[in-house]
Amino acid sequence: MENSALRYMLECNHIKEILIVHIAPEELHYPIGNNRYKHVVTGEEIYVPPEIGWKGILEQNIRNAFKGIANSKIIRVD
Repeated sequence: MENSALRYMLECNHIKEILIVHIAPEELHYPIGNNRYKHVVTGEEIYVPPEIGWKGILEQNIRNAFKGIANSKIIRVD
């Protein structure tokens, strides 16, 4: 995350939260077999359907961020 985005959030009255989407989710998971992967930090397991692959997972993560349901966010508390 760029520092400029955090500075902007501090000085802007219209921004309440920043949703974070990692641009390479495959870098945060390791394979455990049968198209299943485990997150290196949380231990959460996910299934990556072969028909969509990691690109599909990234697209879904971005859609979720726009819906306000991203896995990571920074929230301003006034």
